[in-house]
Amino acid sequence: MYNELQTELFSKLKLGDGWLTLGYYNFVFFLESDDEVSLLIDFCHRNDCRAEIWHVLDESDIADIRCDKIDYIDPTEDQTGPGASPYQPLVFEHPKLLKTSIDSIVKQAFQEFHALREICRFRANGKLKPLIADVARISDYLPTPDSIASFQEAYGTAPTENERERANIAALTFRDQILATNAGLTRQTSQALSGSPPLLQTECQFLPHSLLGTATASLALRNLAHFIISSVNDANYNFAFEQRLAGNIDAVTPDNNELQPSGTETALFEGISLSSARPTADAEQHLTPSPITYFSARDGFRFGVFTNSAPLPCISGCNSKQWNLATISHELSHRIITPKIQRLLIETMPVAARNPDDTVKELCRKTVDTVADAARTLLINAITLREAMRLGPDRFESAVRDPTEFISNGITQNEHNIEERLVHIFDFYHFYSQDSEAYTSSIWQSWAVQPSIATKFEEYIERTAVALASRHFGAKNWIELTIEDFEQCSAKEHFWHQSLYREKLEAYIRANKEGIGVRLRRNWPLLALFFLVFRSKRLAELANRESRETSSAKALVLADDSGLEFPQFSNPLKVARNFGDGKIPDSGRSAWLLTLLAYGFVEQRSVEAA
Repeated sequence: MYNELQTELFSKLKLGDGWLTLGYYNFVFFLESDDEVSLLIDFCHRNDCRAEIWHVLDESDIADIRCDKIDYIDPTEDQTGPGASPYQPLVFEHPKLLKTSIDSIVKQAFQEFHALREICRFRANGKLKPLIADVARISDYLPTPDSIASFQEAYGTAPTENERERANIAALTFRDQILATNAGLTRQTSQALSGSPPLLQTECQFLPHSLLGTATASLALRNLAHFIISSVNDANYNFAFEQRLAGNIDAVTPDNNELQPSGTETALFEGISLSSARPTADAEQHLTPSPITYFSARDGFRFGVFTNSAPLPCISGCNSKQWNLATISHELSHRIITPKIQRLLIETMPVAARNPDDTVKELCRKTVDTVADAARTLLINAITLREAMRLGPDRFESAVRDPTEFISNGITQNEHNIEERLVHIFDFYHFYSQDSEAYTSSIWQSWAVQPSIATKFEEYIERTAVALASRHFGAKNWIELTIEDFEQCSAKEHFWHQSLYREKLEAYIRANKEGIGVRLRRNWPLLALFFLVFRSKRLAELANRESRETSSAKALVLADDSGLEFPQFSNPLKVARNFGDGKIPDSGRSAWLLTLLAYGFVEQRSVEAA
């Protein structure tokens, strides 16, 4: 369509008569004759796209507004059947939900979700239809109070055995998930659907785009998230994870000599990778839905159960390393493996109680013959090593006298840090193809614009080092290789944008190699755990697949007709990284990149998943 647009319209217009926008109407033309208007309307009819014609008499007088080719449904009209108005009363009853005041609270949240979903369905026509499909799939994955109560009963996470209180806790948990989803859906619809026809009936709260909205940017963000989640599903990742966790391995005792590994820790994971076997009939329940995506000045890059956000400055700065949209792969990695990590930690809590005669050291060295047992043992090793460093010798000796309490407290203290390290490893391995230079440069230039880096500098050092270690973990001198790799990646030539912390990063690595080595050594159980149950070679292949179209898209051409010839590609993650390497944010280049991501992406399902 863009090539036709170039031939039919742009060739007949003067420079400056056409403008690219980020709205639902992603082109604005300033036309001076009826012939030009007729040419535009004819083009829209033949290409099934929409337009609004504004007749402007002078700078302040709009004489007429006409909407062309709009299938807009007035939600105030009385609709029946499948096209029912989103404002009709919705009924929500759950048979197992106890009839208390909480029932009405949950019902209200659920009704709000359905109303928002229907608004999206009514207004997201044409090029925004993928948003409708994503929201529809979310509906199928929403938990019920029963499922939450069953989980709490199975894992003992509810604080009471009383039936009424347990049901109420489950209901409120359900309500909280729905409310968070509603908040994300509200932001998505207010951004993606702002500027949808007719323009005067919508408004975007992002003031620079208050009239036309940010539908193109919203679709670009959605395509990035959808590509990553589709790769996960095409690799049958969740199904393969369950199969792997249920399997057996040859009996192996984790090497832990006085809580310090001596090189044979890699025995637990050598040769192990998640299978990409064809799923069975019940594998559908293991699919991950594409999230509701939106931009937020407050949330930044953040994930929820069914939502993912990106910083609002990405709209005008995604051409740069600092605000590169591909950073969302980290948050999506959280969505993929965080529930799995939490499940393993919950299953690790009762290990000491089931082995009352074992000390913490004996639990760390326990012989295992199943993958699930190996995963739990590695987590106990990880907790023990982290607590030994946190508590110091005297407090540590006192704490391990009660293994059950020690493990429980250790999980509470270290759950977040364990999750973050595994997510960084997962992201680096699967979505950066273990490219150390690209990964280090990307995350540190992204972190540099966050105020929290000042207080988390050493924490970010450790996260980066642990991720890079996955590239070298099979070698005997993996710690030395990792530090050398990290030092090379922090060199000036690998940072397009000289962030405030690059020199500090480089100096820290040079002066603290021994300390970084200690930090790496205490994370060996998490590296082993990643290769044991979280690695998927198939996912890494799909997430980094190339196509002829993708590889041909080398550079954006601005202020030139050839820039309109958008390449089609099947890997928006690579496009976002390749084109988002600018030194400084540029709203014009960002607009071109967002347009590419929104309309150049062609979904290419894998042969195995088809």
